[in-house]
Amino acid sequence: MENGRLLVVEYKGQDRAPKNSADAREKQLIAQQWARASDGKAVFVMATMQQNDPREIDQALNNALQVVPDLRLHPYFKPLGQLPLR
Repeated sequence: MENGRLLVVEYKGQDRAPKNSADAREKQLIAQQWARASDGKAVFVMATMQQNDPREIDQALNNALQVVPDLRLHPYFKPLGQLPLR
């Protein structure tokens, strides 16, 4: 990101979401610990679509960006809400 932080996003389909998969829960815990250990230099988001709506991913990213102050994506990246859907 522009401020030097690292944003890691892992997308999981509904069938592999943490609430449905022990493996995903374990990965989420490891990634969250990694982010905590980074002293604010890393942000982790495990995004899923529970209702088949791409805006859910956009919301998960927005939520993560609001939690960490001064967190801005590089201008190359656009929020999903600004992308055309096929």
